[in-house]
Amino acid sequence: MFEPKAWSKIKMGELIKVYKDEDFPCDLLVLKSSHENGVVFVDTMQLDGETNLKEKTANKTLQALSDQEIKKLSGECTCDSPNENLEDWDCNVNAYINRSTSPFLFNSGIPNLCLRGSVMRSNEWCLGVAIYTGKETKIFQNSKKPPTKISNVQRMMNKMLYSVFVFQLCLITLYAGLSVGWQSKNGKNT
Repeated sequence: MFEPKAWSKIKMGELIKVYKDEDFPCDLLVLKSSHENGVVFVDTMQLDGETNLKEKTANKTLQALSDQEIKKLSGECTCDSPNENLEDWDCNVNAYINRSTSPFLFNSGIPNLCLRGSVMRSNEWCLGVAIYTGKETKIFQNSKKPPTKISNVQRMMNKMLYSVFVFQLCLITLYAGLSVGWQSKNGKNT
């Protein structure tokens, strides 16, 4: 049975089931979907601003397996280290139902990866394995600190204020030095 889990609690390698109109909680390698061809339609508007649906696909061999066989899968996945590139991803999967059967060997790419921040549409559900979670997801790696927005007038006013401050500091230092010099010469006479 699948149970609800917060995205922050998901670990790499866990089997995740995402339902229609839900956000993907992590970067997910699609294993199986409710669509008979293993196709998952994904809305990536939050990632790239495009409103058309993208097609993600499950491996045909894994799509043919039952849900119980998918839950029994074990193996290893060798993929790129976490990076910010939303257009490129390469992965080699070596999966077994049990060690006595022959392995499922296949290569995966960006058409098999559903990114965090996208929303599943037009499918009832899809099963996948968590590849990147938390700060390792591509959307998190891709986020940058927004630039400060300052008008030209504000920038010019800041320069003027800094120059007035520096000028006053120089005047204070000069007059303090002159005062100390005058006090040392004339202070004994008074």
